[in-house]
Amino acid sequence: MSNSEASNDKQIVFDLKSDGLDVAQQALEDEDILHALIESLGDSKRRIRQFSAAALRQVAVLEPERLIDFSEDLVDALYRPEAQTRWEILETLVRICEVNSESAGDGFEAAQDALYDETSGTLRLAAFNYFVHLGTLSEKWSEKVWPLIDESLQVYHGDTEFPDMLTALFYFTKGDISDEVRQGIVDRLDFDATQGKGYIQKQSQAIIDEINKDK
Repeated sequence: MSNSEASNDKQIVFDLKSDGLDVAQQALEDEDILHALIESLGDSKRRIRQFSAAALRQVAVLEPERLIDFSEDLVDALYRPEAQTRWEILETLVRICEVNSESAGDGFEAAQDALYDETSGTLRLAAFNYFVHLGTLSEKWSEKVWPLIDESLQVYHGDTEFPDMLTALFYFTKGDISDEVRQGIVDRLDFDATQGKGYIQKQSQAIIDEINKDK
């Protein structure tokens, strides 16, 4: 990193070949670097936005509480045109909501757009995971996100990302979700659990068994 012309207040220039984890660790040690990463989410260059989003995701893995005060900036980055910046930030918000439930729903509207993105399965999966994590926070949240999760399970059934969606759904069942949502999951997966094949059948049945074991 060097001090020359850049689109952040401290004029910090990032080496786009640097390892994201290394930059994240530097950001945790130097508040100026952290602020520069946040500001660079709005850079005019796509590669810089993507680099900054990836580094911030690593910050969230290490110390998510350090990003709580930047929630507004992170949500704003969900409206960038490129998929990578958006999925990196969605994964960042998931980490933050695990330590700060009060700001958990800040990206709700933007995440809905990402959930139905027609160009990137990775982005759709990141949005799905975001809603799953929101839904585990409380019964009220589970009921709010369930229609989105349920529709996704129908729309993206058979897609490459669908097995990962089922993995996330298993995590969802372990959260503080309502009985109505639990029954909705059973109803949605019943066909795959009884008529499906391979991993889809096994994971669908495992999710149903997880729900039914507490009855």
